[in-house]
Amino acid sequence: MGRGSLSALETPAAVMTRVREEERVNGVRVTSIRLGYVDTAMARSIAAFEGAEYRPETYLRPSSVAAAVRLAVDAAEEAMIESLSIRPRYLGTVWAVRIVHCGAPRLRN
Repeated sequence: MGRGSLSALETPAAVMTRVREEERVNGVRVTSIRLGYVDTAMARSIAAFEGAEYRPETYLRPSSVAAAVRLAVDAAEEAMIESLSIRPRYLGTVWAVRIVHCGAPRLRN
């Protein structure tokens, strides 16, 4: 990497932005990936340890995470997906995106 050393005061987002910009000139694409909870053996054992009910529908499937990561890897040569935020869609909750006249999206439940 370029001139920057990792500072304990930098936020992860700032670090990823700096790394992304430093590596862009080298032809390297950098994607930040933020995940919600993923349905894994570890997640199930944490729920059991805490005595909580484990509801798999409130977790992401590992295959869903892999598909999203694949999207970034398979992006066209001229494209770079800078960040992915992958969250579970909770059962029973329906979110719709509505585009208003000015073009800004609004979420409504």
